[in-house]
Amino acid sequence: MHWNTRYAIRSYLRSALWIVPLITLVLEQIAIRIVGSLESYSGWIPVAANATDSAIGAMDVIAGEAISFLVFTFGSMLVAIQVASGQLTPRIIATTLLRNNVIRFTVGLFVFTLLFAAGARSRIIGEVPNLTVAIAVVLGISSIVALLFLIDYTARLLRPIAIVWRLGEQGLRVIDEVYPNLVEDPHAPSPPRPHLGAPVRTLANRGPSAIVLAVNLKALVAMAKQAGGVIEFVPRIGDFVAADEPVFRLYGGAAALTDEALCAEAAFGPERTIEQDSLFAFRVIVDIAVKALSSAINDPTTAVLAIDQLQRLLRRAGKRHLHDDVIQDEASNLRVILPTPDWNDFVQISVREIRLYGASNFQVARRLRAMLENLISTLPAARHPALRLELDLLDRTLERLNMLPEDLALAREPDLTLPGRFLHSPGSVRSPGRPAYTAGARACQSVACSQAQPMRSAIASSPPRHTTCRDVGSPDLVIPFGSARAHRSRKFTHRVIKAGVVDWSISATTGAGVRQVGVSSASIPAIAAAKSAFSRRRSASTSRYCRAEIAAPARTRGRTSASTGSALLSAMSPTSA
Repeated sequence: MHWNTRYAIRSYLRSALWIVPLITLVLEQIAIRIVGSLESYSGWIPVAANATDSAIGAMDVIAGEAISFLVFTFGSMLVAIQVASGQLTPRIIATTLLRNNVIRFTVGLFVFTLLFAAGARSRIIGEVPNLTVAIAVVLGISSIVALLFLIDYTARLLRPIAIVWRLGEQGLRVIDEVYPNLVEDPHAPSPPRPHLGAPVRTLANRGPSAIVLAVNLKALVAMAKQAGGVIEFVPRIGDFVAADEPVFRLYGGAAALTDEALCAEAAFGPERTIEQDSLFAFRVIVDIAVKALSSAINDPTTAVLAIDQLQRLLRRAGKRHLHDDVIQDEASNLRVILPTPDWNDFVQISVREIRLYGASNFQVARRLRAMLENLISTLPAARHPALRLELDLLDRTLERLNMLPEDLALAREPDLTLPGRFLHSPGSVRSPGRPAYTAGARACQSVACSQAQPMRSAIASSPPRHTTCRDVGSPDLVIPFGSARAHRSRKFTHRVIKAGVVDWSISATTGAGVRQVGVSSASIPAIAAAKSAFSRRRSASTSRYCRAEIAAPARTRGRTSASTGSALLSAMSPTSA
């Protein structure tokens, strides 16, 4: 069996829903015979039914229950798939839903229960098989529990955050597998592709038009080394290849390789898969964001959730050494040329379409800017040009929207709503000749960093009010402030907001936190009075992540920063219980 045939079978088995029920059919036939042989040792088991008629009735109920569960499960899945594919994207059916083992094994349990109850009923002749009936009853109860769990699980699975999170996890695994090496610092650019001249022979696609799913790279390198030549694979993984389009270009001794041997190392199919396609996870997440931004759905928050996952994927890809198109053998001789996505491809697919459809929305524009600025601050310098280009394109797009000056200033503020951190207010927006406006925001809840799915907390806003402010520059002092556990909220009250506090934001380097700008020494007693409201017992499992950045007013900066910092440190230091 050739490699591409094995790959096609393996990929189909991963997404086929009927495979697990078929396996349970075989397991049921084995299990019921084993249980029947142990009936003579089951005298200690309490009697499941006092009479033959009662046992037969119980088995009929269990079998009917399993049939009802199967009908309900498949009917609900069809409706859920239609709704999810219509609201998100049809590509989640093959990548997320059909490959979900919880759904597959739950259906397998229902089928096993149905077959076992039918087999147990057929064995009730005169004497009741006590062990068989007892196991059938246990399976019936287990099926009820599994159905209730499946309903809850499916409802959670079909949420947009759950879908994009799973896609992000799959994309991270693919990036780690396709690009196993970290980028070097300083990053050395990839060598240019050597000039090989005209190919000796070109192998075209003799089959129907299809999409490249995967390539057996190790086998191609071994074949080229054995033949003493170079094999060039023309399309990229995930590209569409029409009939008679070139697939292989052969140089040197590789021209002697047979067409059958070469075609057996490339898998083609009707739709893209995620196993070797490093761009496919990006593509699906972007499709979800674009559909959420359409006029028919108009759900920009889902687009922001998608941008969160794109940031995770871009950060992982930016820290990896992306494949050179040139692949060498152990002796550093060129053997295979395989085109792969470069950094510009990852950035463009993540930003351009979302910017085109969502730049007019404040959430999307600000979240895109925050993502790009965060990546610039965390990735190597070699990744910055493509990110700065997208920032420039975002600014030029916003300028063409003919926004009001206040709206344009707000759209240009990055929204650092990152996974595992709490939302923050847009801060103050100042128009010429007018006082700065704050939304009267107060942080009422924050969610601690966690390894689980990212959660977003709400922000309660007090009535709008106007105030004046001025830029005070960077903080004089950064003080650790508070602590929290995963899934344990830290509460903030309105007492934090005092005169002169005009801006709230999140520290992108230290984690979730609050920056108070313009806090003067006169505010110190008020902060000290509210100290007890923010004290919390620490433990070894507590992760400190909240920080308050305290800045002295501009007029006192440099003259009273030392005394102000000492007083703030004394007032804000959490007490240990």
